[in-house]
Amino acid sequence: MTLADLMTDLTARGALTTNRVKDIRTSIKHLALAFGYGSPDQCPLDVAWRDEATWAEELQAHFATMEAQGRTLSLLSRRSTR
Repeated sequence: MTLADLMTDLTARGALTTNRVKDIRTSIKHLALAFGYGSPDQCPLDVAWRDEATWAEELQAHFATMEAQGRTLSLLSRRSTR
């Protein structure tokens, strides 16, 4: 199962509110990229279930890379992703 599969399953079960689905999709995209995968479709859950401290470091590095490339991500999006 991948991050995308989990998202699809939770959405189908109605576990996520409709207005949050878009935000969560964006966040899992950034999480997958931070872990070195091209998309949530390619990121296995066992990678995503790593220690939260690892997530924070990898996400921070991803956000720094985005900034170095001239791409910005709002503070709200960063917070939601964390």
